[in-house]
Amino acid sequence: VFMNPGGEHLGTEYIPVKMMYLCFILMWVCIFAAAASFYWRRRNDLTWIHALVVVAIVVRIAWLCTAYAFWMQASKTSNGIPLVEAQFNAPNGKYITSLSYIVILALNQATIFLLLTIISRGWLITRRQLERFDLFIDLQFFISLFTVNILTRLEKSSIILITLYLWYPGVCAFILSNCSSNLKALRLQSLIVSHAQVAIEQTTVYAKEGIFRSIQVLLFTYLTTKIIQSLAELFLTGSDWVRYCLGESMDFLASIALAHIIRPRIVNPFNTH
Repeated sequence: VFMNPGGEHLGTEYIPVKMMYLCFILMWVCIFAAAASFYWRRRNDLTWIHALVVVAIVVRIAWLCTAYAFWMQASKTSNGIPLVEAQFNAPNGKYITSLSYIVILALNQATIFLLLTIISRGWLITRRQLERFDLFIDLQFFISLFTVNILTRLEKSSIILITLYLWYPGVCAFILSNCSSNLKALRLQSLIVSHAQVAIEQTTVYAKEGIFRSIQVLLFTYLTTKIIQSLAELFLTGSDWVRYCLGESMDFLASIALAHIIRPRIVNPFNTH
């Protein structure tokens, strides 16, 4: 059996992926430290939304560590490879690192969309609390995304695949619809404030509007970029690690943008009381 130098089990299209994930782990740890430091300085303005942001960062780091562990093991023993292309390049086999790879990846994606869904609902921004029905719907989206992501990578089923393709657009449409509803209500409040001859830029209503407008722009930009990435991947045969790098880079930038949008600020848009 001929092997790469040093007993490497990965092909040249995957060898750099180990170092890539290690770099992203270090980047996210730095982001976590910066966020913790910033939140500590503005701790009087924090809400449970910001706690969810920290949770999302921790889950992301857990995913990167799991991916790094998987590729390191695949490099040494070939466990989990070749990847199953028909199942979104899922690891092959039932090894614990392969299963962890799939489960933590699904948890990471579901957590991000749960955070977006809750923010778009206006929790602690335009409303103090979520009703039980609202909370049920949000958790339903989370559990469904988590489950469908796992099943898609474990079972080759057209029904599960169709469900995945329908569920993601449905969640995105739900988020955009919530943002539009909140913006409509806030614009009416802005109209009232402007008639009172108050500088609208210095009001909480203006800050709340900015959050929902920015989330709409972020989601549209993210989806558009993902489509462009999918087209670019058609020309990346033989350099699969670049595809992983592009995906992680876009998720990194989108997460930073989301954290910036809902940051504590001087004109506080959050219901901290």
